[in-house]
Amino acid sequence: IMKKILLFVSILFSVQCVNAQAWKKMKHDPQKNVYDVVNECESYFKNREKFVKGSGWKGFQRWLFETEHKFYPSGDRSNSDPYFLENAYKGFLKNNPTSQQKYSTSSWIDLGPYYIDQVTGHYSLGLGRVESFYVDPNDSLRIYIGSRSGGFWKTTDGGINWSGNTTDALIATGVNTMTVNPTNNDSVLINVRNSRNGTTHGIYRSTDAGDTWAVTNFNPVNLGWGGLGTNRQIYVIAYHPTVPGLVLIGSNEGLYHSADDLATWANPIQFTDFHQIAFHPTNANIIYASSNQVDSQIYISTDGGLTFNTSNTIAGNSSNIKLSVSPACPNCVYVGSSSGIFKSTDSGQNFTQLST
Repeated sequence: IMKKILLFVSILFSVQCVNAQAWKKMKHDPQKNVYDVVNECESYFKNREKFVKGSGWKGFQRWLFETEHKFYPSGDRSNSDPYFLENAYKGFLKNNPTSQQKYSTSSWIDLGPYYIDQVTGHYSLGLGRVESFYVDPNDSLRIYIGSRSGGFWKTTDGGINWSGNTTDALIATGVNTMTVNPTNNDSVLINVRNSRNGTTHGIYRSTDAGDTWAVTNFNPVNLGWGGLGTNRQIYVIAYHPTVPGLVLIGSNEGLYHSADDLATWANPIQFTDFHQIAFHPTNANIIYASSNQVDSQIYISTDGGLTFNTSNTIAGNSSNIKLSVSPACPNCVYVGSSSGIFKSTDSGQNFTQLST
């Protein structure tokens, strides 16, 4: 009886987590009616405490306050264009060809603030958010970072001095994920996206350590990701550490595989969010991935990312998975989540819970 009760509680908790993810995802999907999001959210909070810190209720109310009046009374958002700003910016540059140079002169002086405590006593301090980073394995003084709305920055002296602003003239300045060519640290790939809703403008490449950027073939036009009401997002880009030109991309349209450095690509798993990618430390053919929509399993490829299968059930996990591997135990895969820490010793096939 006790096992049945625990199983029922586990299933119920899993369903509740899925419902929570559902309304959070819906509010950024222009295909979802505003009032469908409202109903989903109110259903989620029906038997929950709304006014505790971190519940999500306050964030939902902010979203509703900023959104509802734009689409009242129908709530229909399907005619909204996530690339409106991009198109407007392109038109602006076309009609004002010298404006970009004019606005990037040295006539501005940086006034700060330079200390986090000068901004506000609020818990959200507002000086930006680092969402991705790279440390050169052969030169620990070289670090690249990507920020939510501040673009790409780099240091070559271990963080004493930073240079940036090279992404300011791009269509958007959100850089949530990056990857660096393992044989050439000057070759960098970043996802350029809107900082607010996460809509991607494509993967951009720099061949001079971030000084200049150019959009790759992996962009909304070539992918067919444009159009009214769409909100395609890229969550992770990863170069294979030992196979030249092999790139894996996790998005809300599935997992992508390119064997020729983004000249072309395949989409081995479609219509599933992928947020995590990891590579077996010694076997180049084994690649791991995880999806925020699947809490009970990870995805495993044994042919270099061409195809994927799922692991056995990760018993006891009911929340989003973070992946980690280590050369100290090549066949080990570690899963971390709010449910605890899990470990596999057979390349991700079976997991044992180490801690809650």
